[in-house]
Amino acid sequence: MTAIAGVPTRAEADLVPRLRVVAGFKVKGDSKLTDRTVGYLAHVKIGEPITDAMIPTLEQAMMSSELFESVSIAIEDTPDGAIVVATIVDKHSWIIAPVSTASR
Repeated sequence: MTAIAGVPTRAEADLVPRLRVVAGFKVKGDSKLTDRTVGYLAHVKIGEPITDAMIPTLEQAMMSSELFESVSIAIEDTPDGAIVVATIVDKHSWIIAPVSTASR
């Protein structure tokens, strides 16, 4: 196979990070986290560029919230862009007890 000047070979193309645009978020697992909150905790917004190389940074950002036992991020391609998929195991039950303000 002959290489053409200026055109990356197949091996070189595999090394170039594939840039995609975030189109949405999805939560997998038994978590109370909403899809929308994934972006907030991972510090990424719809419309921003994303690559597979960014996955460890997104996972670390979500783990730093200390809400989860584990977080695994994947990027799924759709016709509209990339969906950031977070598979999550919650650390706490996230139960909020009512606070009584009655005085005696």
